[in-house]
Amino acid sequence: MVGLVCLELYKAVRGHQRLDPYKNGFRNLALPFFTFSEPLPAPCHQYYTWEWRLWDRFEVQRLQPNGVEMTLKQFLDYFKTEHKLEITRLSQGVSLLCSFFMPAAKLKEWLDQAMTEILCRVLKRKLGHRVRTLVLDESG
Repeated sequence: MVGLVCLELYKAVRGHQRLDPYKNGFRNLALPFFTFSEPLPAPCHQYYTWEWRLWDRFEVQRLQPNGVEMTLKQFLDYFKTEHKLEITRLSQGVSLLCSFFMPAAKLKEWLDQAMTEILCRVLKRKLGHRVRTLVLDESG
């Protein structure tokens, strides 16, 4: 089976864009059963004029042109103005940064804080000096 996986990897490295050259291999060790199938394309969704798939992402620069880090309010406003999305829940891993069900006083306090400050407060530790990227999960 590993050899079959390596053959598929060669196809990916060579840059095949179409799905028809790729194959899924399945082997059942309990039965004398071995089969191949063709992978299905990922479902494509439409949001206004933008097409997206499950693994697509938004990339946002946390530093503004003046070198100051983006606050939570600026982050939420960015998605509202640029993508017409209202974020109702924002998390990093299992740590919840903001949500529609948070106490209003706490949310108001956090709106003017930098994103990494909020994350450090929620995680109860400092981010390492090598951290260059934050992966945030949002829902709207």
